[in-house]
Amino acid sequence: MRALFGVTTTIALVGAVSAPALAQQSLHSQLEGVWKITADYDQFTDGHKRNTMGNNPQGMAVFTPSGTFIFELMSGDRSAKSGTGPVDPVGPAIAFFATYTVDEQNKTYTYDVQQCTFPQWNGISRTTTVTDISPTSFKIVAATIHDLERGDFQPHLEFERAGGNVMKRRRLGHLEISNLA
Repeated sequence: MRALFGVTTTIALVGAVSAPALAQQSLHSQLEGVWKITADYDQFTDGHKRNTMGNNPQGMAVFTPSGTFIFELMSGDRSAKSGTGPVDPVGPAIAFFATYTVDEQNKTYTYDVQQCTFPQWNGISRTTTVTDISPTSFKIVAATIHDLERGDFQPHLEFERAGGNVMKRRRLGHLEISNLA
């Protein structure tokens, strides 16, 4: 009977706080987790768009509660290249790990790249604007990239939460509850 009461109490708490808690969550806590990239394109200042990673971009972004950010994006249509090994990747692809902070008021996050497959980004900071976010998806517009050959552009990416329903832990006062996001 005690176990049944505990389960019922947990279900009641989850149902009672899930919707209001989601509406009042910080951007930082909404970003936490593993996200699959579903769309990627660059938009140039003259308005034209480019699918740098092709029509089938593949990748993930991971935001940890402690401020670690891991990102990888590559073309899903890459062909195998003979004479290469795992330490000589075939592009187009980019991956990095960083730390991040969130500006709740401006709905942005800034990441400080520790190491990147594009060494010119090692040690830089970049700010990204979150244009839309829900429990299952979000969209961003990254800071302008200055390309001397092709012109300035802004990357646009869309994500969905990896694995569908993801167990998330939330604190409510002194209680810690788990629910499906």
